[in-house]
Amino acid sequence: MSGLSASLIEQAVYAACVAELNAFKPGNVSIYSAGHGMTTADFIHSAKQIAPILANPSLSIGERILGSVEATQKAVACNTNLGIILLCAPLAKAAEQGDVLECLPTVLASLTQADACLTYQAIRLANPAGLGDVAEQDVQQVPTLSLLEIMRLAQTQDKIAYQYANNYIDIIKFLPTLNRLLTNGCALPTATVITYLHFLSDFLDTHIVRKWGRVIAEQVQQQARLWVAKEVFPSDTSLSAFDDWLKTRDINPGTSADLTVAVLFITQLRELFSGRDAKLKEGNAKRDSVRISYSTHND
Repeated sequence: MSGLSASLIEQAVYAACVAELNAFKPGNVSIYSAGHGMTTADFIHSAKQIAPILANPSLSIGERILGSVEATQKAVACNTNLGIILLCAPLAKAAEQGDVLECLPTVLASLTQADACLTYQAIRLANPAGLGDVAEQDVQQVPTLSLLEIMRLAQTQDKIAYQYANNYIDIIKFLPTLNRLLTNGCALPTATVITYLHFLSDFLDTHIVRKWGRVIAEQVQQQARLWVAKEVFPSDTSLSAFDDWLKTRDINPGTSADLTVAVLFITQLRELFSGRDAKLKEGNAKRDSVRISYSTHND
């Protein structure tokens, strides 16, 4: 079975990144609010750099990851997208082969020790906040296991590693949420924020845990659950209040944003693969009044 062309995958990477930025996700950089020393322009520029690299079929997954981080550092000299790169590289490879979700387990199983070495280089270059030391397969050392095996070791500490170890289970869980909203006529920015809030309320954001600790992560999760429990999309004013609450404390729910990009990317890829019109077109910023309680919560 043949999959998507490199040009379509490249377009899908960029479209997913832009769609995420067009949504007012509290605590994150968006067209509505800069933050954490970064701007929307930094993220747009980064997306333009990584899209062709992630879509390059001649590169291994490790090469795509390292090449994307190198291009980002050269373009904006900061870490705007390590989590996005880590999540999207296997998805791009899977999309080359056929239906992205059907092909993803095989792609993950094929990850090598060489992929791990290149990924370690990428992580050291990106230098994400809160990166600590571990007893086994520390990122400052030369890895001796495959990238998948290393992600399995890290899965209890990092939600991106957990996706590798569990075939992107959390991301797949919220695909129906986004698709249902879009099918029902919800504007893309609104659907994206709702998906993000579900991630943020469903589990502790591991970027927050690493940098600020579990207690702060639990406080943020409880705040997100309040929005989801209201079952009506919050106003711009209330989103701004939550955004200010997070950013004045320098709290960035980065993992939840990265997972949201992956949902958007998969949605785009599957639409393209099925031959239907892709859904991730630049939507207006209209705030729809919609019910948002589509999932149960698991700590």
